[in-house]
Amino acid sequence: MIEKIINYIDEYNMLDGCNNIVVGLSGGADSVCLINVLAEVAGKHADKYGDISIVAVHINHGIRGEEAERDEKFAKSVADNLGITFKVYRLDIPGMAKQMGISEETAGRIARYECFRKTAGELGIQHTKIAVAHHMDDQAETILMHMIRGSSVAGLAGMRAVAGDIIRPLLCVSRADIEQYLGGKGLSYMTDSTNMDNGYTRNMVRNCLIPDMEKINPQFKQAVNNMSDDVAEYLDYIACMTDKAEESYVQYYEGKAVISDKAFTENTGALIAKNIIKRAYSYVHGDIVNLYRVHIEDTLKLFGMESGKSINLPAGVIARKEPHGVMIYDARALGDAAKRVDFELELDVAGKEAGEIVLPCSVYGGKSKVEWEVIDNKDLIKLSNNDYTKYFDYDMINSNPVFRHRRSGDSCVIDMAGHTRKLKQELIDRKIPSEQRDDILMLAVESDVLWAVGVRRYQQFLVTDDTQRVLRISVY
Repeated sequence: MIEKIINYIDEYNMLDGCNNIVVGLSGGADSVCLINVLAEVAGKHADKYGDISIVAVHINHGIRGEEAERDEKFAKSVADNLGITFKVYRLDIPGMAKQMGISEETAGRIARYECFRKTAGELGIQHTKIAVAHHMDDQAETILMHMIRGSSVAGLAGMRAVAGDIIRPLLCVSRADIEQYLGGKGLSYMTDSTNMDNGYTRNMVRNCLIPDMEKINPQFKQAVNNMSDDVAEYLDYIACMTDKAEESYVQYYEGKAVISDKAFTENTGALIAKNIIKRAYSYVHGDIVNLYRVHIEDTLKLFGMESGKSINLPAGVIARKEPHGVMIYDARALGDAAKRVDFELELDVAGKEAGEIVLPCSVYGGKSKVEWEVIDNKDLIKLSNNDYTKYFDYDMINSNPVFRHRRSGDSCVIDMAGHTRKLKQELIDRKIPSEQRDDILMLAVESDVLWAVGVRRYQQFLVTDDTQRVLRISVY
């Protein structure tokens, strides 16, 4: 069995760059097997994996009284016999569960990983892995629980062999394999009496549901694990595609996420679009626990609506249609970040060929830097159609333009005949919500607005066939 586990470790590069392993040691069969296997790997294969130190971490949940004390003493003896450092955390899980309004099972899981990561941090988190003893049977149980609760496709992938700093070396073997290994080594272990209490969902799945499934297919657990591997590969591919789309179409700034309309017009696909929305929500809120299918579908509908339309998402998060996309933000968390910073930055273009300025704050659309350059018209084969890059006739500009926010009295040229209108009315007609108008970055010469960034480039200083030099301005 140990050869199989070593091959699994190598397949997923579990120990690459690893100097320390934090092992969750409950004293049960699975964790006793895990720590013995890892001790053997670290001892006999140091030439392959380098010098690796192991620290055993035991969590006393404060639930099972004398039995919990027994397990703690036993876990310490296992670590001592292997010459491994032992740490114990004594917690009040029932009290935590009550305070957080969650089950003791969930509270215990959260607390365990907090303790594992605390220990990892003490050892040097960049070079420390956290090893937990989940195995093939656990995987089948987890996936069935997800299915029962109405999980998304992601839930069918179950637990990953590697998830960040967490590794699961035993995920390739069954509980029967583990018991056979322990028996062959003459290793004892503790049994948790609550494992037979079918009042716990997992125990009900383990003790009742899976045995019934195995009557139909004796290889049921292996079949579920095979499905999990296939789904994980599929999700990895989707994640890669989502990464590319997110980089192209989503801007994050000051607790807000702006998803461009282009994400839904350039053959992104509904699945990728939904994943983008999930990531944007997670950025704003911190997780997607309460974000359901209906919320995602309602957000998708916003992209076909006029500016200013909005919907309420869970936890006080709002999705609002903007001129060129959808903004997702937490209205309660904006605070001072939502307050406009007044500024006026001059583009010193006279006699210079290029330059850049940094804005004092992120503005509408998440932009924070401006670059400009003067180029010969003949070098422009085609002007880029980009909301954040515009071109102007350099020789027609008689004074340095400035970037600023809108001001009272601002106007803009709206057609080739030179007709003007008040900027305020222009923004109203374009259905820009009133609360957004002050955040839009303006390029202006005195009170004449040349460009409302992300909204419209107006008709002054247009590039024509007669233009000799062109001023190209990009906002990032």
